[in-house]
Amino acid sequence: MFNPRRSLSYANVTATLALVLSMSGGALAASHYLINSTSQINPKVLKALKADGGAKGAAGTAGSAGPAGPAGPAGPAGPAGPKGETGLTGEKGQTGEPGEKGQPGEKGLAGEKGEGVLAYGHVEANGKLVSASSKDIASVEEPKETEGVYCITLTSGTPHEAVASLEAENASEAMTARTSILAKGATSKVGCKAGTQVVVETLWEGIEEESGFDVEVN
Repeated sequence: MFNPRRSLSYANVTATLALVLSMSGGALAASHYLINSTSQINPKVLKALKADGGAKGAAGTAGSAGPAGPAGPAGPAGPAGPKGETGLTGEKGQTGEPGEKGQPGEKGLAGEKGEGVLAYGHVEANGKLVSASSKDIASVEEPKETEGVYCITLTSGTPHEAVASLEAENASEAMTARTSILAKGATSKVGCKAGTQVVVETLWEGIEEESGFDVEVN
């Protein structure tokens, strides 16, 4: 079906008006009525033409956001920052108070005699050998004629040196101990019989006097 609005346009109207003007008046020249500007057309006509152009279409709906793209690769590491300045040295702390004195430790056990000791023992003033504190001493005898002389025989071995130390209560500048080694089978001038190997004399200001002592033989 023919629709007059679809055929009506600005170009069609302009052509129609030009044809009408050229046919009316008879004596007027067509060149004097050429329309070359919209200012020559009645504003009412222009308004009607614009109204007949149709309503402006509605704005389309916005499209949905596309999916997020993949993460890009990590960028290169930045350059190292400059080295910081060295901090100031802190003040020296105060010396702490001394701690309390500790309790004295327990007395240690007596050490064993070192290697190379041939024999050792403790002899009381009366000539009795204390076996619990002795090793490799066969006998101790005191000659009847004298006091402070002790004749010692070993269980084995040949002595080369002997050292005697007096009991603590008897040790003094006045009281001393003297030792001597006898050759095999020899007798001593102080009354020890043959077979004695070590002689210990305990002296008070040079005179023989009984006293207990410890002896070590090498």
